[in-house]
Amino acid sequence: MTKTVPHTLEPKGSSNQVFDAAYVALALALFAAMSLGRRVDLTGDVAVVTWDPATWHFVHDAAKAFLMPILLMRTCVGTGACRVKGLSTHGVGFWVAWAMMLCWVGDIALTRDGSLAFLIGLSAFLLGHFGYIMAFRRIVQAVNLGVTSLRSRVVVASLLGSVVLGLNILLLEGAGDMAPALLVYSLVIGTMAFTAWSMDAGSGGVEFRKAVRLLSLGALVFMASDILIAIDKFYEPLSWSHHAVMLTYIIAQWMIAQGIYLLIKRD
Repeated sequence: MTKTVPHTLEPKGSSNQVFDAAYVALALALFAAMSLGRRVDLTGDVAVVTWDPATWHFVHDAAKAFLMPILLMRTCVGTGACRVKGLSTHGVGFWVAWAMMLCWVGDIALTRDGSLAFLIGLSAFLLGHFGYIMAFRRIVQAVNLGVTSLRSRVVVASLLGSVVLGLNILLLEGAGDMAPALLVYSLVIGTMAFTAWSMDAGSGGVEFRKAVRLLSLGALVFMASDILIAIDKFYEPLSWSHHAVMLTYIIAQWMIAQGIYLLIKRD
């Protein structure tokens, strides 16, 4: 006699959907903490941040600390990119893990106050962007993607170079001794965006084109997030900057993670 399997109305989701739900929940907790407990008082050129009650500060820091580990686990579980075999021969898994872990270090550092914490965060994100550059380059090799035409790359390089140059000119006076570090950082993130925009899915199909578009847009949104940080830090404090920075950062990191997933899940 055949046993009847009880019917259930509970939805069945993929591992990516589970990680995405956790990611969204963390983002909502983060923005709830910022909106309900964070106060920014602008006194001249200085922004003073206070938390009331202090519990919201803990919620903010805890939610922010788990964002990148969730995305890293999503990438590893969804694509197998962190396994010893497969794409490891191209170094994709290593560089993706490198980038996400360094961004996690940067997230933790930037929850602290002071110049040292900011310098540590800046250095971590700098190395994280380098990791994404290497990951994008290895992905091109791993899934046989092409690069865009020379004309397209020149146009993209010119546009990104103009943004980098304009930003450094705008922030030169306010950056002071940090101006050289700002220049190096902006060049690296500009290179990261250029590397993403140089990918060409070609005849790879709809899914490949969608993945390349996600990586390209994610890199640009990431660049916008860092530009907001630089303007707030070195040009003019903005009371709403943290919300805008975190919104663009969260979206950018997810877009990059999803683009990587779509490109290498068939390996």
